Amino acid sequence: MGQSTGAIARSPFRTHPGAPPPHLAGRASLLHAWRDNLAGDYGEFGYPEIMLYGPRGSGKTVLLTEMESIASDDGCLVASTSVAHMQKTSREFADHLLSGLEPDSYPVASTKTTGVSGKLKLGAANVGGDLMETEETTHKPPGDFPLAARLEQVARRAPLVITVDEGHDTKTQEQRDMLRELTSVVQDLVRKKESQRVPVCLVIAGTPGLPETLSQCGTYTGRYERIGCGLLDADSAKEAIQEPLAKREWRLGEPNSRLRIDEDALDFAVQDSGCFPHFLQLWGDALWRYARDRQQDQLTMHDMEAVRDAVNSKRTNQYEERAAEIMHDPDVLAAAYAAGWCFAQREATGDAQFVSSHAITLAIRHALSNQYAAEKQRAAAAEDCLKKLTARGFFWRPPGVASCTPGIPSFIGHASKLCVAMHGVPEAMRDVGKLTEQIARPPPDSAALEMTRMHAPSLEQHGGGIGDD
Repeated sequence: MGQSTGAIARSPFRTHPGAPPPHLAGRASLLHAWRDNLAGDYGEFGYPEIMLYGPRGSGKTVLLTEMESIASDDGCLVASTSVAHMQKTSREFADHLLSGLEPDSYPVASTKTTGVSGKLKLGAANVGGDLMETEETTHKPPGDFPLAARLEQVARRAPLVITVDEGHDTKTQEQRDMLRELTSVVQDLVRKKESQRVPVCLVIAGTPGLPETLSQCGTYTGRYERIGCGLLDADSAKEAIQEPLAKREWRLGEPNSRLRIDEDALDFAVQDSGCFPHFLQLWGDALWRYARDRQQDQLTMHDMEAVRDAVNSKRTNQYEERAAEIMHDPDVLAAAYAAGWCFAQREATGDAQFVSSHAITLAIRHALSNQYAAEKQRAAAAEDCLKKLTARGFFWRPPGVASCTPGIPSFIGHASKLCVAMHGVPEAMRDVGKLTEQIARPPPDSAALEMTRMHAPSLEQHGGGIGDD
């Protein structure tokens, strides 16, 4: 046992994007469902193609890494990549994806004709006789084979899990083509006749724009199993902060020392975080650093305002980075203001978590009514703005849920304020009486059908749901 130095241990919380948290809270049911999905004794995966999506900072990369670890422990081979590595030729991409999973060469059997036996010569013609053939085996490097053949060879040895991170971020045509080739190859492998089926599972993770990106690969991606990665429930959010504090030594050399936090102070931190995984890490780290700087062993409500200031400093920096993506597009800024207005209306009634996509669409069209007098143009512009805001995770619609929810808590409100600061309140939004009436009415049949369409039986419905997604 080490001697006490009185020094404070390093914070266990991880605020860097993609860094694994000290305690993975609120994802147990999904990971349990993932274990059930693995090939196991059945020789094939329950769901061979999966898209995992949610806002930035919701823990998708962490989940993907944990899923890889579970698959590896279960005896699967794991090939992981990201869209950034897809700006290569098919051969180069396959070399990267399957690095360490392939032998130096594959045997290739061939037949060689060495002569003819028993032939008769009649004039200038050969009559009868049998070809003399021998079988030869040569070896060729993996790079001589197409991607489909290489994936099949690897998966015939053991079930293969392929993970792709940042699947939404296809900036170049080469990346789009490579993603299309990979999804198409996996589609062919997993849908062979039962006796020839290849045990491959493809998991692609990305922001809420992922379904739209994958739809460009082919209509078959619409049948992918969908998993949402969003907010935690309140109990899991508390656990995300409490568990690291309970397990990490507070003072070096004092194994039983712990940093304690009062229950009401913890409730304050969780509520301010919005139960958002990344913000929980920001809060945990800020709590630790605040106590360390003051040599406190316990945190109370008295400390929370000061800690929140530290959290807000980092949170605002991240808001500014995200807002920079839309600040030069007046239409999208106006749309962000309209969406923020919708969520603010729900907040006034005590329920800001979900707003129907129909209501948001109406609000965006209203906000753009002065820029686009023609209804057709206004509808097209509103749809474009909606896609841009959704793709960036300003708000999103989790799988199997009929309404939209903020992607990053309080961020849509920040974007609304940015719109006002740069351009003022959109002129059309200065009179929202008619809009309020429209939103209060039931949507037309087509919108109602779209809003109530629930996803097919999924991992969530088989015990794999995530928090409140």
